[in-house]
Amino acid sequence: MKTLAVRQPWATYIAEHTKTIEVRTWRTAYRGPLLIVASGRPHKHADEDGQLWTLPARVQVCVVDLLDVRPMTRADEALAHVAWAPGLYAWRLANPRHVRPVAHRGRLNLYSTPDETITLLDPDHHYLDHQEHAMSKHETKTAHYSVFGVSTQPAVADASGYIEFREGFEGLPETEWTAAERWISEREAEISAWRQQ
Repeated sequence: MKTLAVRQPWATYIAEHTKTIEVRTWRTAYRGPLLIVASGRPHKHADEDGQLWTLPARVQVCVVDLLDVRPMTRADEALAHVAWAPGLYAWRLANPRHVRPVAHRGRLNLYSTPDETITLLDPDHHYLDHQEHAMSKHETKTAHYSVFGVSTQPAVADASGYIEFREGFEGLPETEWTAAERWISEREAEISAWRQQ
């Protein structure tokens, strides 16, 4: 299924049908089902009752129908939750269906996700009620990598030779992100130096 990565809280707004226009600087000829994936970092969000939620990142959120893509107008601002600017395109979305929030790292532009990795929830279920199916927001505080063929902790080998980032930062406090990202950079530098030997 065609897939689009959207930052929080906008990914959740799309799932809740309060954001029916996604804004991009580019257009696509594609029309049809579109998987929305939450990208970036988790986002703290207060609902109408003042309850604070952590909206997860790097998970599948919902499937919508992409109906149209056209130049954005000022009239789109309310449904897009962003201000108009020249050169933007309004992607008109409809019929959101929540999916099981399995871990999923977003990419740039439109890309494809295997259909068998997407599980639609019952119509009365919200993806936030199923967060246990994503990486636990408290259980993992380090990143896991796949590298070459030697198994270590937290690195595990893989014949492809590419580093595969496995999601594990959902729900960490902002201060822990900096330390985690520094740890990732250090591991990447070590792996790069090892490859050059």
